[in-house]
Amino acid sequence: MTFTTTRAWSSYQGTIRYYGNPSSGTLFTFNKSGTEMLPGNVRFLFDGKGPYTITISGCEMEIAPPHTDDMTITAPADITVEGNTKGGAINVALGDATASGGTPPYTITNDAPGFFPLGTTIVTWTATDAGRNSATATQRVTIVDTTPPKITAVESFNVIVGAPSSALPLPTVSDIVDPSPTVTNNAPASFHPGTTVVTWTAMDTSGNSATATTTVIAVYGLSGLLPPYQAPPTTFKLGSTIPLKWRYTDYTGTVVDSSSAAPYVEVRFVSSSVGEGDPISTEDPGASGRQYDPLTCTWQFNWQTKGLSAGTYAIYIVCGQTGQRNGPFLIQLRP
Repeated sequence: MTFTTTRAWSSYQGTIRYYGNPSSGTLFTFNKSGTEMLPGNVRFLFDGKGPYTITISGCEMEIAPPHTDDMTITAPADITVEGNTKGGAINVALGDATASGGTPPYTITNDAPGFFPLGTTIVTWTATDAGRNSATATQRVTIVDTTPPKITAVESFNVIVGAPSSALPLPTVSDIVDPSPTVTNNAPASFHPGTTVVTWTAMDTSGNSATATTTVIAVYGLSGLLPPYQAPPTTFKLGSTIPLKWRYTDYTGTVVDSSSAAPYVEVRFVSSSVGEGDPISTEDPGASGRQYDPLTCTWQFNWQTKGLSAGTYAIYIVCGQTGQRNGPFLIQLRP
């Protein structure tokens, strides 16, 4: 007679013996403790590991396990993956685990999450065979962020002297993993006359950084010429010397010291047919007609109109320090 057990597991190291005469079709089920089981008046003592086929002949019995090797599983190799979404990575290719021993076929599963945060996550792989034997192995999945942010800043920007750094337009910044990279710059608290190159730095939480620059040109404020000039075009006598006066101001509209401004006056004749002509000489060798009053921070240029033609002239104030060109301020010369 041949009887086949259900699944049996045992850690007992003794010898299997059968005593008794079971009837045909008797099903023997073994417990997991592995020492003995009593179906009816039959006692089994067994060793090895199941599943087992029990062969009974006469009054003797032997047990033959189809596999004597242990169930094992080999997890995929540890991997390091670049982050591809905010905070970590998704759609990570883990690889395949392999199982051996036990009784095929195998069912292989893992507890990997759909989203891996930055850092190391331990993934546990489990293989289960046809006899419900199982084995586990682990895989280390490390998510890193080595990609710097992207930063784009305005290439150049004009401000009025004394403007705070907060007047600058902020750059646009993005990062694959960090939703809010830190943005800093090396701008001064306020801008002095002339050109300043400001460097913007974007840094993510992983320490990756990128830079961009903005060339800041700080110019003086100048609202117009001071009396005796008046707008609309003031009429002056042809051949007279006309005092052109102005003051430079800062970001708040306050008159500031502009002794280093190095300004000069540009004069152009305005024609009704062709518009402004080429600059004409102001006859000011050595800037002898240009004066600066440090008490009132006022510039004055005495424009000599002798020898000019009657008509309308456009006056521009050009600052040598900042390169700014303010105007036109129109003046009419009449005989």
